[in-house]
Amino acid sequence: TLSNQMHRDIVYTEVGKAVALIQFADRMFKSVLLMVFPGKELNDLELLQKNGNKLDKATLGKLVTTLKSRVVLNDGFEKILTQYLTDRNSLVHNWDEVKGWESESRALEFSINFQKQAAYVGYTFLGFMRAWMKQVDFSEVEKRFPELERFWAEIDSKWKPLINEFIEEVKHT
Repeated sequence: TLSNQMHRDIVYTEVGKAVALIQFADRMFKSVLLMVFPGKELNDLELLQKNGNKLDKATLGKLVTTLKSRVVLNDGFEKILTQYLTDRNSLVHNWDEVKGWESESRALEFSINFQKQAAYVGYTFLGFMRAWMKQVDFSEVEKRFPELERFWAEIDSKWKPLINEFIEEVKHT
Protein backbone atom coordinates (compact mmCIF):
# COMPACT_ATOMS: atom_id res chain seq x y z
CA THR A 1 0.00 0.00 0.00
CA LEU A 2 0.99 3.58 -0.50
CA SER A 3 2.27 5.59 2.41
CA ASN A 4 0.14 8.50 3.55
CA GLN A 5 2.71 10.97 2.18
CA MET A 6 2.80 9.26 -1.22
CA HIS A 7 -1.00 9.24 -1.39
CA ARG A 8 -1.11 12.91 -0.42
CA ASP A 9 1.47 13.70 -3.13
CA ILE A 10 -0.73 11.94 -5.69
CA VAL A 11 -3.74 13.99 -4.57
CA TYR A 12 -1.78 17.25 -4.86
CA THR A 13 -0.52 16.25 -8.30
CA GLU A 14 -4.05 15.58 -9.50
CA VAL A 15 -5.30 18.87 -8.04
CA GLY A 16 -2.45 20.60 -9.89
CA LYS A 17 -3.52 18.96 -13.15
CA ALA A 18 -7.09 20.12 -12.52
CA VAL A 19 -5.89 23.69 -12.02
CA ALA A 20 -3.88 23.53 -15.27
CA LEU A 21 -6.99 22.35 -17.11
CA ILE A 22 -8.99 25.21 -15.56
CA GLN A 23 -6.48 27.62 -17.08
CA PHE A 24 -6.84 25.94 -20.48
CA ALA A 25 -10.66 25.90 -20.36
CA ASP A 26 -10.91 29.48 -19.13
CA ARG A 27 -8.50 30.72 -21.83
CA MET A 28 -10.49 28.93 -24.54
CA PHE A 29 -13.73 30.36 -23.14
CA LYS A 30 -12.37 33.91 -23.20
CA SER A 31 -11.02 33.40 -26.73
CA VAL A 32 -14.43 32.24 -27.93
CA LEU A 33 -16.11 35.29 -26.44
CA LEU A 34 -13.50 37.57 -27.95
CA MET A 35 -13.25 36.07 -31.44
CA VAL A 36 -16.18 33.76 -32.21
CA PHE A 37 -19.06 35.52 -30.42
CA PRO A 38 -17.77 39.07 -29.84
CA GLY A 39 -21.23 40.59 -29.56
CA LYS A 40 -20.34 43.25 -32.12
CA GLU A 41 -18.01 43.68 -35.05
CA LEU A 42 -14.42 43.99 -33.85
CA ASN A 43 -12.43 45.09 -36.88
CA ASP A 44 -10.16 47.45 -34.94
CA LEU A 45 -7.09 45.92 -33.27
CA GLU A 46 -7.16 48.42 -30.40
CA LEU A 47 -10.82 47.66 -29.67
CA LEU A 48 -10.07 43.93 -29.85
CA GLN A 49 -7.28 44.32 -27.29
CA LYS A 50 -9.48 46.47 -25.03
CA ASN A 51 -12.22 43.82 -25.11
CA GLY A 52 -9.64 41.11 -24.45
CA ASN A 53 -8.37 42.98 -21.39
CA LYS A 54 -11.93 43.38 -20.12
CA LEU A 55 -12.59 39.64 -20.54
CA ASP A 56 -9.35 38.82 -18.70
CA LYS A 57 -10.63 40.70 -15.66
CA ALA A 58 -14.13 39.20 -15.68
CA THR A 59 -15.19 36.40 -13.37
CA LEU A 60 -16.18 33.10 -14.96
CA GLY A 61 -19.78 33.66 -13.84
CA LYS A 62 -19.77 36.97 -15.71
CA LEU A 63 -18.33 35.23 -18.78
CA VAL A 64 -21.14 32.66 -18.72
CA THR A 65 -23.69 35.50 -18.48
CA THR A 66 -21.96 37.28 -21.38
CA LEU A 67 -22.04 34.12 -23.51
CA LYS A 68 -25.76 33.66 -22.80
CA SER A 69 -26.40 37.26 -23.86
CA ARG A 70 -24.77 36.52 -27.22
CA VAL A 71 -25.99 33.01 -28.04
CA VAL A 72 -28.77 30.61 -27.15
CA LEU A 73 -27.23 27.49 -25.62
CA ASN A 74 -28.96 24.15 -25.73
CA ASP A 75 -30.00 22.85 -22.32
CA GLY A 76 -27.38 20.10 -22.23
CA PHE A 77 -24.44 22.43 -22.81
CA GLU A 78 -25.86 24.99 -20.39
CA LYS A 79 -25.94 22.27 -17.69
CA ILE A 80 -22.35 21.31 -18.51
CA LEU A 81 -21.21 24.94 -18.20
CA THR A 82 -23.16 25.47 -14.98
CA GLN A 83 -21.65 22.34 -13.40
CA TYR A 84 -18.19 23.34 -14.60
CA LEU A 85 -18.62 26.80 -13.05
CA THR A 86 -19.82 25.32 -9.74
CA ASP A 87 -17.06 22.71 -9.53
CA ARG A 88 -14.37 25.13 -10.72
CA ASN A 89 -15.32 27.69 -8.12
CA SER A 90 -15.41 25.00 -5.44
CA LEU A 91 -11.91 23.87 -6.34
CA VAL A 92 -10.43 27.34 -6.76
CA HIS A 93 -12.21 29.34 -4.08
CA ASN A 94 -13.77 26.91 -1.59
CA TRP A 95 -11.74 23.71 -1.77
CA ASP A 96 -11.94 23.32 2.00
CA GLU A 97 -15.74 23.25 1.75
CA VAL A 98 -16.01 20.57 -0.96
CA LYS A 99 -18.14 17.77 0.47
CA GLY A 100 -15.94 14.88 1.48
CA TRP A 101 -12.72 16.75 0.68
CA GLU A 102 -11.30 15.86 4.10
CA SER A 103 -10.96 12.33 2.73
CA GLU A 104 -7.93 12.10 0.45
CA SER A 105 -9.64 9.47 -1.66
CA ARG A 106 -12.65 11.79 -2.17
CA ALA A 107 -10.31 14.68 -3.03
CA LEU A 108 -8.55 12.46 -5.55
CA GLU A 109 -11.86 11.34 -7.08
CA PHE A 110 -13.14 14.93 -7.31
CA SER A 111 -9.88 16.12 -8.92
CA ILE A 112 -9.81 13.38 -11.54
CA ASN A 113 -13.50 13.80 -12.40
CA PHE A 114 -13.07 17.56 -12.62
CA GLN A 115 -10.07 17.16 -14.94
CA LYS A 116 -12.31 15.31 -17.39
CA GLN A 117 -14.98 18.00 -17.08
CA ALA A 118 -12.51 20.89 -17.57
CA ALA A 119 -10.88 19.16 -20.54
CA TYR A 120 -14.31 18.61 -22.12
CA VAL A 121 -15.24 22.29 -21.68
CA GLY A 122 -11.85 23.48 -22.92
CA TYR A 123 -11.83 21.26 -25.99
CA THR A 124 -15.43 22.17 -26.77
CA PHE A 125 -14.47 25.85 -26.84
CA LEU A 126 -11.38 24.99 -28.87
CA GLY A 127 -13.74 23.30 -31.34
CA PHE A 128 -15.78 26.52 -31.48
CA MET A 129 -12.55 28.42 -32.21
CA ARG A 130 -11.71 25.91 -34.92
CA ALA A 131 -15.10 26.36 -36.57
CA TRP A 132 -14.50 30.11 -36.56
CA MET A 133 -10.98 29.63 -37.98
CA LYS A 134 -12.44 27.62 -40.87
CA GLN A 135 -15.10 30.27 -41.45
CA VAL A 136 -12.60 33.14 -41.65
CA ASP A 137 -10.04 30.99 -43.55
CA PHE A 138 -6.92 30.50 -41.49
CA SER A 139 -5.47 28.14 -44.10
CA GLU A 140 -2.32 30.25 -44.59
CA VAL A 141 -1.57 30.03 -40.89
CA GLU A 142 -2.16 26.27 -40.94
CA LYS A 143 0.31 25.85 -43.82
CA ARG A 144 3.05 27.42 -41.71
CA PHE A 145 2.60 24.76 -39.02
CA PRO A 146 2.26 21.41 -40.81
CA GLU A 147 3.23 19.57 -37.61
CA LEU A 148 -0.21 20.49 -36.23
CA GLU A 149 -2.09 18.73 -39.03
CA ARG A 150 -3.01 15.66 -36.92
CA PHE A 151 -4.02 17.88 -34.00
CA TRP A 152 -6.36 19.96 -36.20
CA ALA A 153 -7.77 16.80 -37.80
CA GLU A 154 -8.78 15.53 -34.36
CA ILE A 155 -10.31 18.90 -33.40
CA ASP A 156 -12.15 19.05 -36.75
CA SER A 157 -13.63 15.57 -36.40
CA LYS A 158 -14.42 15.43 -32.69
CA TRP A 159 -14.83 18.95 -31.29
CA LYS A 160 -15.66 21.40 -34.10
CA PRO A 161 -19.07 19.80 -34.85
CA LEU A 162 -20.21 20.50 -31.27
CA ILE A 163 -20.77 24.17 -32.11
CA ASN A 164 -23.80 23.16 -34.17
CA GLU A 165 -25.02 20.88 -31.40
CA PHE A 166 -24.52 23.20 -28.43
CA ILE A 167 -25.32 26.63 -29.89
CA GLU A 168 -28.93 26.93 -30.96
CA GLU A 169 -28.84 30.54 -32.11
CA VAL A 170 -26.43 33.48 -32.30
CA LYS A 171 -28.08 36.66 -31.07
CA HIS A 172 -27.41 39.73 -33.19
CA THR A 173 -26.60 42.84 -31.22
